[in-house]
Amino acid sequence: TDISQLEPTTKVVLDGGRYSTFVRQDGKFEIDNVPPGSYLFEVLSRKFIYPRLRIDVDSNGEIRPFVTIIGSEWSNQGPSLPYPLELFARAPADYFIPREGFSITSLLFNPYIILMGFGVILLLVMPKMMANLGIKYIEFILEFRLYILLYPF
Repeated sequence: TDISQLEPTTKVVLDGGRYSTFVRQDGKFEIDNVPPGSYLFEVLSRKFIYPRLRIDVDSNGEIRPFVTIIGSEWSNQGPSLPYPLELFARAPADYFIPREGFSITSLLFNPYIILMGFGVILLLVMPKMMANLGIKYIEFILEFRLYILLYPF
């Protein structure tokens, strides 16, 4: 990542923000007064995605960074990295998906439009089907409708 592309809001955090600082214009940062322990190191940037690291600080103040895989057990230390850290962005952050333009095919394949089209077809076809039915079927349909009206469920 070109340092000139970093925004002034780019922030370095340990343990989700318990310890944090902003990245300076020269791309360097320093977090003071961090007690011994293991920490999750993250770079928060709106433009770029950076790898997450495990940082171990021992009682002598020695700092050992490791590659970490989110979701693995914390006791699993990944490959060691040199200190001081030199980080490179994995990829540019792309949070927005451009909206698709209007398309007549997307309108025609909309489920509501298909359902409405099916209803219109039934509206046009059913009277012709009823006209071609025999008299016995028409009497059966009328009796069934009467039965439904007299004895609702």
